[in-house]
Amino acid sequence: MSTSSPFAAVDIELHSQAAQRARQTINEFAVALIMQAKTLAYSRRSSQVLPEHIEQAIKILKLKRQRSWTRDGAVILGSALFGAFVQGFISEVASGQAYLVAVYAGLGFIGLLVALWGLRR
Repeated sequence: MSTSSPFAAVDIELHSQAAQRARQTINEFAVALIMQAKTLAYSRRSSQVLPEHIEQAIKILKLKRQRSWTRDGAVILGSALFGAFVQGFISEVASGQAYLVAVYAGLGFIGLLVALWGLRR
């Protein structure tokens, strides 16, 4: 394989399964884009989908992809806090230390809120 051409990467042949997967992904994105644009048009009482609706739908779909890592992080952090609550709350109730029971209850409440925030759509 020669790398002298600037288009050498374009000349690489696609495996049939890779091409099929690419088509499937394109179709899935197209369906999501059209549905989002139609939803925007309907919410604005438009009689047809306009180019502005498509542009806004693209921005919405990009925003959904970008925010996923923050939501995933919130779910992980909230779950860790809630897990600390479960373990600590039980052990501190058994030992009778009211201050630490309150601390662990606060951790559990905050963890639950953070995890639920991460799970919202």
